[in-house]
Amino acid sequence: MTIKPCDDAALLASFHRDVQEAHHQWYPELFKPFDHAVMTCMIKQQVASTAHFFYVAYLDASPCGFVHLEDSHRDENAIMYERHFMECAAIAVLPDAQKLGVGRFMLHAAEHLAKEKGYKGISLNFWSANQVQSFYEDAGYQIFRQCAFKGL
Repeated sequence: MTIKPCDDAALLASFHRDVQEAHHQWYPELFKPFDHAVMTCMIKQQVASTAHFFYVAYLDASPCGFVHLEDSHRDENAIMYERHFMECAAIAVLPDAQKLGVGRFMLHAAEHLAKEKGYKGISLNFWSANQVQSFYEDAGYQIFRQCAFKGL
């Protein structure tokens, strides 16, 4: 298994298909249906930014997953200290490669990259319908914030 930086917006957009379709199914009032052209355009803009980092994981020579990391900064305010951290904006493994350790491999690679770039921590969030909490906890992530919403 290997992981490499990637700037191929069309490939990265294709990895978003399953993620976007699941989010749209779970929360159709929030998430739009997947549109490859729109997603490719958005990723092209992100790839051009110095705040976004995309990596693709490979099993043999076949791409099997991706991780999108983002430089995040929150200014100090009256209740919280300033924070500068790496955010895992998205991570996905193709269905055929799931349960083979690809996700854990990409998380470890993301942590290594964040450390290498001088970040003191890495953050991620996930939607409650996505049953991944135990995966992140098993990888050493502490779940410390939850959110609730009521449509009116």
